Amino acid sequence: KPSSEISVGSRLEKEGQQARELLTAVAEQHRGTPWGMLASSELDNPIGWQWVEDYTDLTPPDDGRGNNNATPRPPRDDAARPLATPPPKRPIPKL
Repeated sequence: KPSSEISVGSRLEKEGQQARELLTAVAEQHRGTPWGMLASSELDNPIGWQWVEDYTDLTPPDDGRGNNNATPRPPRDDAARPLATPPPKRPIPKL
């Protein structure tokens, strides 16, 4: 998750501060240009990050079939049908 706090090391804190200063300078000196607009939009997003632990439950929801009712019969079209007998095999020619 984006955050304005950088807590991994002093070097990265200094680089984050320098990035903010440079972006602020570009946004002020080049106001109204595409570069100034890009710099100001970059300043709207925090430079650091923050870890957030989260849990996503992936178990499927209960469909309500555990109520001891009889299982309904399948529709007639879905009933099992016997397979048709295969056609007779042709004799192998003698070469």
